[in-house]
Amino acid sequence: MPRDLSSANVHPAVARYLAAGGRRVATAPGYGNEQAVGEGIRDSGVPREQIWVTTALDPPIVMPRNPRQWVAGQVDASLHRLNVTYVDDMYLHWGVEQVYKTKPDVANVTEEQNLELYWGLIDAQRAGKVRHIGVGLHTQKEIEYLINSTGVKPDIMHGWITPFMPKKQLDLAKWAMSQGMATSAWGPYNWQNLDDPEQLGAHRSITSELANKYNATVFQVIARWYLDQGIAMATSMLKPSYVEEDLHCLRTPLSAEDTALLESVKWGCHQTDAVQPLPGCADD
Repeated sequence: MPRDLSSANVHPAVARYLAAGGRRVATAPGYGNEQAVGEGIRDSGVPREQIWVTTALDPPIVMPRNPRQWVAGQVDASLHRLNVTYVDDMYLHWGVEQVYKTKPDVANVTEEQNLELYWGLIDAQRAGKVRHIGVGLHTQKEIEYLINSTGVKPDIMHGWITPFMPKKQLDLAKWAMSQGMATSAWGPYNWQNLDDPEQLGAHRSITSELANKYNATVFQVIARWYLDQGIAMATSMLKPSYVEEDLHCLRTPLSAEDTALLESVKWGCHQTDAVQPLPGCADD
């Protein structure tokens, strides 16, 4: 769920999306719309147990003295705003490296503090308040540190993943899946924000070629790529036309040749929407 959507727009958008057949809703405290998401879930008429609700644990502005205990309060606050008794997954929104590089307004998080935050999610899972726990924008090294320190593997790795990422980023997603973690992507269509006209032109040319071949829209081809890779994704629900387009993706998998073509144009290790280095990718 994009953070720039006002609560007034989010409430009806979520209800409309669920009524149309969508079943996964993603939000975060920092987006300021957890309450509106909860209202949309309530008004959709879809039973709670049929909906997958995702939210995140944002890093604190000031690191609390007891991070693990602080997490318990944050989990309860999210449940209250969403008006649910549990969420299907909750994840650490940013890793140590990502916070240090891109979040000057929050406390720098050390490995040990991040570990305590992760322990807090483990506690919430054991209490039945969070069904699955995960990590977002973490490097492989950071994830392995959490696993080795707790003996608990994240259920889900969230990240900014597209067909056009550098190989190192796609390899991170494949590594997570090889370890038994589900992988989820946000911003699947943010590649359109590329500010390099030549790169953007190449992307549009390839995606349009494939859309014509499969008698689909560009976005339906991209959505099919995620399904073929076994990667979940979250897209905008604001416009009914987007919902209709995204929920009716291709039934036929992309061929190996077309998958290779789609992945053939790469960009550097930066997010196009915020121009921030991706974790573990700065040395490419």
